[in-house]
Amino acid sequence: MSTPSTFTITFPQPLAAWHAEDLRRHVFYVAEEIKDFRLVRVRESAGITAGDAEDISGVTITVTDAARADAVASKVRRLVAEDIASRREVPEKMVWRLPDRDRYPTDFMEQLHQLGSVGPTAPGLASVSGPVLDLLEYFDASFRAMAREVGAVEVRYPTLIPTEVIDRCGYVESFPQLLMFATRLRGDIDNYRSFTDRHGDGDVADQVLEHAGPADYCLPPATCFHVYHQFRGRILAGGETAVTAAAKVFRHESRYEDGLERLWDFTMREIVFIGDRDGVRERRRQLMETVREFLGKHALAGYCAVATDPFFVGAGFAAKMTLQSLSESKYELQLNVDAERTIACGSFNYHDSFFTSRFAIGAASGGEMVTGCVAFGLERFAYAFLRQHGTDPAGWPPEVVAAL
Repeated sequence: MSTPSTFTITFPQPLAAWHAEDLRRHVFYVAEEIKDFRLVRVRESAGITAGDAEDISGVTITVTDAARADAVASKVRRLVAEDIASRREVPEKMVWRLPDRDRYPTDFMEQLHQLGSVGPTAPGLASVSGPVLDLLEYFDASFRAMAREVGAVEVRYPTLIPTEVIDRCGYVESFPQLLMFATRLRGDIDNYRSFTDRHGDGDVADQVLEHAGPADYCLPPATCFHVYHQFRGRILAGGETAVTAAAKVFRHESRYEDGLERLWDFTMREIVFIGDRDGVRERRRQLMETVREFLGKHALAGYCAVATDPFFVGAGFAAKMTLQSLSESKYELQLNVDAERTIACGSFNYHDSFFTSRFAIGAASGGEMVTGCVAFGLERFAYAFLRQHGTDPAGWPPEVVAAL
């Protein structure tokens, strides 16, 4: 039986305080044995000046198996030395902020459970019904209307997507920790018999990969990848297009909470633009303003700011994050879930020619094409709404009550 162990890793040089978010994003992915961790601030050490008090001198880690402590510590040190420490600081840039109204019930999870509209089925998985499902559909209809206003065509895509497409999108090299693959048993009668014979032991999950075929399909981590795959090798006669779609997407997160805040399987509505640089950037800007107005009308507190994706491992990890910040290619919509904390509920992205070049998408005029997309996480939107407005519809904005 494994014995848990807690130990502290001290960094050779303290990390600046702004590295805290980088560490929080990545430490759990270092090894599955990591059960919990806590950042150690320089202020906990004696003889440090006040100006450096919030810098990070190390990390205290709890692992499920003490025998793995040294190996896990080595991996964490490598993450910090090779990836985290080398990232440049980019000053935070806020685009806009909507004021907080400080109205968060302390017994929210109890209220949510009493509502009976969220049913956890497994870690990171939940069913929704009743008012919560109504809110998901309300927000999706609102975002679909925004898409129509900018001329986007609605498309419904399949759930599975070829692994080759995900690779072409650069996801494998940038976010391997989030990927989920779909496979099947190898097509051979002896393989089927061998698998079913072993099935009597009851450990299907542990045995299946020994009998599986190639993982040539993935569960998509984003809706927009279907769009680039759809338009691969095409020349757009009009020089631009826009597509919107809502789909289930899948990301393997390191830890899950009870509720809708962090899910393995969630619903994403995206609006994707393909066109010239000025046109795509302008559509992104317009939608940022439209969303700001929508949030104000619904009395939702939050902000929009320059952000980075959770790049992980591989050459250029830190450089990718820095470049993304400096180029302002990603703006993230954060909504309050309490007075001190927000969660990401949407993003406004500009990809330049990354996807159009990889998928050979062109214009009849011969000009270079670029892409951009706006994405909304519907479950998180509903969750943030309930955190701010409560579970009783009597306290909801009139627009929502009327629509439902």
